[in-house]
Amino acid sequence: MREPDRRSPEATVAALVASRADASGADRSEQGGSPAVGADPADPLSTEMEPGGTRTGVWQALRLAHDRVARRLAIDLDRASGLALNEFDVLWHLHACPAGRARVGSLSEVVSLSQPALSRLVTRLEGRGLVSRSGASDDRRARVVLLTTTGTALVERATETYARAVHETLVAIGSDEDHATLLRTLARIGT
Repeated sequence: MREPDRRSPEATVAALVASRADASGADRSEQGGSPAVGADPADPLSTEMEPGGTRTGVWQALRLAHDRVARRLAIDLDRASGLALNEFDVLWHLHACPAGRARVGSLSEVVSLSQPALSRLVTRLEGRGLVSRSGASDDRRARVVLLTTTGTALVERATETYARAVHETLVAIGSDEDHATLLRTLARIGT
């Protein structure tokens, strides 16, 4: 029987992310760069990024992991469906909404874009026939975005690509216990 993990959630997250970085050969010194000031390559939590000694190793590991997963998703989604990651996020959100519809304002909770950039994204999706816009029945000033049949078919196909990429870059590493710890820690950060 496996010994329970006694590390703090933060240490588990850092170790899980660092193990993925190690597996992908992302060591800075191998890429011609030098390790951060005060860094101990064996301990991802010891990385001191600022001269004052502030420990930011967990954040750096999390940011790098996010960048790797997002980069992989962007490449795979573009190849398989012609969608950018933000476009997929909007379509996926609409697919999860009742009747495949949501107010334009609620989409800003799904993608980190300014209102003008989000409006341009919806316009691009509308131009491709993936969504349509209409007025909200309860507020004449509000606009609703609706997922079309074409958009539904595309997001369902793209979801398979998305799930495979996430599994291969994140889920396939670590144990179920590691994943549960990671989720608990990230949930605390998000609240």
